[in-house]
Amino acid sequence: MVRARGRPWRRPRRRRQRRGPRGDDRTAHVPTALDGVDLALATGSFTAVMGPSGSGRSTLLNCAAGLDRLTTGAVAVAGLPLAGLSDDQLTRFGQHLGFVVQA
Repeated sequence: MVRARGRPWRRPRRRRQRRGPRGDDRTAHVPTALDGVDLALATGSFTAVMGPSGSGRSTLLNCAAGLDRLTTGAVAVAGLPLAGLSDDQLTRFGQHLGFVVQA
């Protein structure tokens, strides 16, 4: 079972506008990936992750495999929380996962 948890999805707040180096207005925006995702998959299941460019497919898979570390929230695979694992433990964990990427 793969589970990713975060805060409920909220529309990103627009930051106050600031002046760029040429005096033009620019809006500072910090992107948030996988905000409010909660996913549970059955052991041994085959699942397709689909969505438009920039929707977070790769980020979701990287977090589930332990390749990316979360800033908030938690990921647990088969009841094992990935946040507390060392790099060596994550490497051994990743040897039991399989992803098929199709362009």
